[in-house]
Amino acid sequence: MKLRAAARLIFLNFACIFSVFLFAIQAQAAAGDDLAKQIDKDLKTVERNIVTAPTKAEGELEAVKNLFSQLQNEAPDNPKLSAFAEKIEKLDAKLAKRLGRDVKPMPSSSAKTTPPPKPVTKEVEKKETVPQATAGNDKLPGGVTSRLKTMDKGLEKVETNLNKGSVDRADFEFKQVSRTWNEINDKYGGQFQQDHQEVASRLTKMAEVEKRLNEALAQSAAESQARQQEEAAAQAVEKKWIDAFTPYIDYKNEKYLNLCIADLDEQQAAKQ
Repeated sequence: MKLRAAARLIFLNFACIFSVFLFAIQAQAAAGDDLAKQIDKDLKTVERNIVTAPTKAEGELEAVKNLFSQLQNEAPDNPKLSAFAEKIEKLDAKLAKRLGRDVKPMPSSSAKTTPPPKPVTKEVEKKETVPQATAGNDKLPGGVTSRLKTMDKGLEKVETNLNKGSVDRADFEFKQVSRTWNEINDKYGGQFQQDHQEVASRLTKMAEVEKRLNEALAQSAAESQARQQEEAAAQAVEKKWIDAFTPYIDYKNEKYLNLCIADLDEQQAAKQ
């Protein structure tokens, strides 16, 4: 009986330890999954901003690298680590080209999970060089093509309203274009190259129109401020004169001047 009780106690202790260990593994895996989702989301944002806001993208990419290091430490067996490392390396190169200078390198800890480069055979080299030459001409998903056309129409509306002086309406239309571009990235991110000639031409046009819109908005704001200042100055002068004349037209005031026409007639008759 004592032997059986001891065995039962050992089994219960082992079960408790195993449960704690299993819980710790599950918690670590959950944390790793959350980090991986955030990294994946942030990488898409960086890729989108490299073209339109490269300086902002540089700060965002550095934050992603920090998350990547955290994922390496907390979940070194996460299956997405290698793909993230490759994606970050590509964005590094693209951002450096866009900025015209080097960007902050990947943290050294990334070497833990980055696989060694495979020897390049002639066949692999041929496969890798051909896409680089034709990457800008690959066929886009249908949803991307249709939305790019929507962006074209929206940008035309922005320019039309700017030409008419309708700055607020132009600003509204440009926000619609931005929403369409965000929708492209949310739904089709990773299914096309950001430097595809069709995409790049729209982004270039979008940047040009945005620059013109910002200039118009700044001018409109300056004109509005000038009008407000003029109105305030006019109201101040008006108040000054009203305050100066009020005592003379207020019959309750000792400075009141009785200028009634009837009194003037009586005074004139008395003089005659």
